[in-house]
Amino acid sequence: MRKFRIMAFILTVLLLLGTVGCSKEAERSPWVQPLRWTPGRRASTFSDEGYYYHDHKGQLCFLDLKNGGNVILCSKVACLHWDEPDIFKRRECEAITGASSMFFWDNSLYYITQDVYGYQLYRRAADGTAEEHIMTLGKDYISKDTSMDIWSLALAEGILYYYGQVCDDIQISQNEIHSQLSYEVICRVDLRARKETEIVRDIGGGVDIHAVRNDAVLYTCIEGVELPEDVTDPSYLEKLLSAKVWLKQWNLQDGSTDILLEKVKKEMNAVVGYYNGKIYYNDANFDPLWSYDLKTGKIAEAGPAQTIDVLSERYLIAYNEENLKSIYDVQAGTFIENAFPDTDLKVENVGRYGFILRRLYYTPEEGASWQQKTVYSFVTIDALADGLQKTDVLDFYTYLLEQ
Repeated sequence: MRKFRIMAFILTVLLLLGTVGCSKEAERSPWVQPLRWTPGRRASTFSDEGYYYHDHKGQLCFLDLKNGGNVILCSKVACLHWDEPDIFKRRECEAITGASSMFFWDNSLYYITQDVYGYQLYRRAADGTAEEHIMTLGKDYISKDTSMDIWSLALAEGILYYYGQVCDDIQISQNEIHSQLSYEVICRVDLRARKETEIVRDIGGGVDIHAVRNDAVLYTCIEGVELPEDVTDPSYLEKLLSAKVWLKQWNLQDGSTDILLEKVKKEMNAVVGYYNGKIYYNDANFDPLWSYDLKTGKIAEAGPAQTIDVLSERYLIAYNEENLKSIYDVQAGTFIENAFPDTDLKVENVGRYGFILRRLYYTPEEGASWQQKTVYSFVTIDALADGLQKTDVLDFYTYLLEQ
């Protein structure tokens, strides 16, 4: 992987991009959640009927939350999918997508893949059939001497927004290319018209798009520090860590920029998530979690400092006293007792009716054997309020990793 892209990935991790949504349709408008970007080709998304996801083999599956069922989305008869030994036949499998991001709009499944020619946008029918190539994102920025990296995306009413870094590719040796950042852009893609346009350029470093509404793009960027052009410079990471994160709004109507949260009052260090018109973030001291109301401008304490995901205004994922990720009840001011004990939790995606929770279980370190069990579950927000009974949790996918 190119050196610049490695550092950009580190920056993305440092900013802790939040990707949470809402449990009610009214709460999703006018602000819309960002899309998940999963370079490991494990893209997933909700529709009104269920949940699209890739299993550990990279096979596209669908969990039907309305009628029941969990299937691999491939219409080819007798297809072995990823288990097909013939690599050429395997490429014909409809379930092998290589998707890094995925979303559902207008009764169609869209996803983005990356190849040597750039980022490819595809569309399929809701049942996973009839694949259609829509366009190459950022095609006008790509040449034999330049490349583009896309780092964050968001969808609002049939318009896809993305933040990209355009780099000059410098040939260092026969086998090594150094990518040097040239400029940054935010672009919009009209899915219905299949047209891409640039809306802003040179907007500050390390941009993460957190939400979009009808007239503005909400994003964070780093300012107040001048980074070395050479990302291999020993001082690069040190300066990056000292940079401050600013919450800004780019107005689509007149092209102006508003600073929504200035570092003067509460220095923003990392955005944890967005939910129902509020941005959740840690300050420079990581204590406690704060919320910023986009409508009123009010700042308030929102939960424990060790919060890493926002499920709703009431429920968070945070580290408990035993340093394990657990579910925190903001209203009660405590962690939900015995909620998935002794597990490592991660919120994979959030939809209208609930969220996808990934749980990791490890065997004790005895001898040379080691085992990791991964369980994917669908949990409703209402189930949390009801006390999270075992019957409220739908475990729909499990796999073991042994060594």
